[in-house]
Amino acid sequence: MLSSCIVRPSKKASRGESFSPTGSELKDGTSYQKRGYESFKQGKLSWAIADYEKAIGLDPDNPRLYVDLATLYGKQKDPKKMIEICKQGLSHSPNDSKLTLQLGNAYSASNLLLQAITTYQKTLALNPMETDAYFNLGIAYSATYNYASAIKAYDRLLELKPDDAHALCNLSAVYLEKGQSKKARENCEKALKIGSEDADAYFNLGLAYYAEQDYQKAIDAYQKTIALNPQLDQSYFNLALVLEKKMQFKEAVKVWQDFLKITTDEESVKTAVAHIMTITQEHPMTGH
Repeated sequence: MLSSCIVRPSKKASRGESFSPTGSELKDGTSYQKRGYESFKQGKLSWAIADYEKAIGLDPDNPRLYVDLATLYGKQKDPKKMIEICKQGLSHSPNDSKLTLQLGNAYSASNLLLQAITTYQKTLALNPMETDAYFNLGIAYSATYNYASAIKAYDRLLELKPDDAHALCNLSAVYLEKGQSKKARENCEKALKIGSEDADAYFNLGLAYYAEQDYQKAIDAYQKTIALNPQLDQSYFNLALVLEKKMQFKEAVKVWQDFLKITTDEESVKTAVAHIMTITQEHPMTGH
């Protein structure tokens, strides 16, 4: 049977994008800020950006406006502009932790991970209670393979927010990267006990069970992942591999076929087709 790598653990994305729905802090530019927010809610990002830029022109010392405008550019997938706006805001309010957090997010989106780490650290120096900074710092450390520091960041966050299911999920991903499946499984189970039916937590739980060679529980976890998020193609990929481990070849072929219906990755398509061909050749009674 062909061998393939199980897909890497699932992580929650960076967070901390904020938006101020009211203009209570503003003395000037309030109408532009309010109208910009309404445009944002309607999905009119260009209009919202134009209004926030006007609001900043009228009230350049309000850091919330820069945070909101950077958020809008983030929605437009323009991290370069996010960096520019955050730096502009920090020139007026150099010790604003929300602005430094947003700048860290912009660096992270630009894959400037060392700058992101330094900026998140500055955020925490300004506000040690900024849990989103610990969360995003954990992501950045993990992306640079500094797993020990990532674990410290998530542990500190969980001291402040013990019921943060997303942090537990990301912490499980770090332990999976380190090959510590037991700790990964325990953090997934904690996340799910909080009451959150979370596809990423079940996905990582499947990886942990797979690493522990508990293939039936891995199958159950991936099936739950698919039920919660039918478009997560990695779940089908991993489920098919585990079914092969269990010698459930007919079921594996069906899952590979389902995987082919939703994946857009050319290499993964080749892998799935190769597995289907190998199964049908070696086990002709499997069928299609």
